[in-house]
Amino acid sequence: MKYSVVKNIEEFKLLENDWNRLYNQNLEYSVFQSFSFNFHSWKHMLSVKKYNKLFIVKIIKDEKIIAILPSYINHKNRLRFINDIHADFCDLLSSEEIDFNKLFDFLIVECKLKRIQFINLKSNSLILKYLEEKHIKNSNTNYSEVFSFLQVEKGNFPANCNNLLSKQKNRIRRIIKKNKGLKNEILSSEQYKFPTENIIKLRNKMIHSKKRKKSFLDKNHLQLLNKLWDDKLMIISVIKKENLVNALSFILKRGNSFMFWIDLFDENKMMNLNNYILFIKDRSLNNNIQINFGRGGYEYKISNFKPEIEDLYSVNVFNNSLNKIRFEISSFIMSFIKKSYHNIKK
Repeated sequence: MKYSVVKNIEEFKLLENDWNRLYNQNLEYSVFQSFSFNFHSWKHMLSVKKYNKLFIVKIIKDEKIIAILPSYINHKNRLRFINDIHADFCDLLSSEEIDFNKLFDFLIVECKLKRIQFINLKSNSLILKYLEEKHIKNSNTNYSEVFSFLQVEKGNFPANCNNLLSKQKNRIRRIIKKNKGLKNEILSSEQYKFPTENIIKLRNKMIHSKKRKKSFLDKNHLQLLNKLWDDKLMIISVIKKENLVNALSFILKRGNSFMFWIDLFDENKMMNLNNYILFIKDRSLNNNIQINFGRGGYEYKISNFKPEIEDLYSVNVFNNSLNKIRFEISSFIMSFIKKSYHNIKK
């Protein structure tokens, strides 16, 4: 196997066909592994900070690209997945198994990287599977987060959702009945323009009410969303009351799998929950679907929808044992501080 590094956006663009070939071979990949998400994340969000360096690794066998590591180097000389902060799931794209020992040797020794930091890995990630089977020098694997998802059979929601208890189904029915005046619209780029004005209005309301920070959905992030919309990887579920937009959810889609990614809502009670319920009801009426709630064990999602919960992991590989020890000590101290703070707040 040979390794080659893409370091500029012109070369990045030339990867599109090979990237799409690898992406389309595996339906387990999420939109976060798509060419569109990675290319526009780099162009509109990461490249605007001059200290970030593009560093996509192509793995080549018999003159054919068999794997792509969608990564960049940050200001601390750490290799990370592109836009991993906003990507709920991260992974390498590959058509066959990779020897990660050789890959990490290439990155640490030949490319002189100080640290490889991969986050938001599912349990079926090739990287994580390899680390479970082999020992990689100066590496560290940790549980980091959870995500949740819901399988919904074709039919009338919530009756068609087998994992819901009777009390949860009855509660959802009461919510639907109580809010009959609400109108749900599911927008796609085939029929609608990107609803910039309504997005900005709701975003500003959330910032003003201190539900989100001032940096929430800045112009660069909005450009990424607009591109995903144009490339038909995202739809938008809207809740209206008397023609006023009260809630809006950006939903990533691949086949019949839908992921609630970013939610906007006003001060009206349970508008976001209503958006979830009415979207699931609409999409599952004629098809079996999977609903992914993304990262985080949020109580309102778990209590209302009783989704399946799975773990996410982080992987760190260091250039020497001293840096690994420093990281482990720092992580222990931070964990202790957070736990102590949480106990004090109780």
